[in-house]
Amino acid sequence: MQQFRIFDLSAKQIFEQKTFAQKNFQINIQNLSSGMYLVKVIGEDQIEIKRIVIE
Repeated sequence: MQQFRIFDLSAKQIFEQKTFAQKNFQINIQNLSSGMYLVKVIGEDQIEIKRIVIE
């Protein structure tokens, strides 16, 4: 299982999705305002955090 979470810069979680055994999937970000966000990906044995910018 993997979890994908999106946070705004005030650390408020604004999105969460859990997936099972999927390597690729899409997240609809049309409802997000312009700005910078943090994406946290939690996998079986690792955690990654990436920054994204919505213009």
